[in-house]
Amino acid sequence: MIAAEDAEGAPDLSSLIAEFGENVVRHHSYLINQAGLAEGICPGGGELDWDGSPPICVITGLTWAGHDFIVAARNDTLWAKAKAKAITVIGGMTIDALKAALTLAAKEAIGGDGLDL
Repeated sequence: MIAAEDAEGAPDLSSLIAEFGENVVRHHSYLINQAGLAEGICPGGGELDWDGSPPICVITGLTWAGHDFIVAARNDTLWAKAKAKAITVIGGMTIDALKAALTLAAKEAIGGDGLDL
């Protein structure tokens, strides 16, 4: 998502592919799109490719929700608290749990509901 935020148009994912592998990057691009965090073009409607590899979505930009998620996730303190909360409460990290935990951590960081600033 950070690559998508930093890019103008479709991000260059070559370094991510080199680090994690093409199938992992393809799958996560698809999931980010499906979660509503990014806009993208998903040829084939998100079905597995003919060879069984994950669908690919070419990310064309982040949605408002995607930008909000990145802003909160970039803060190391908020990210650490959100991960710990999600793992403690549900035993794993789903996008919805992370979004909720990041929102809660951000509210706590600014003092409650943030309305008393």
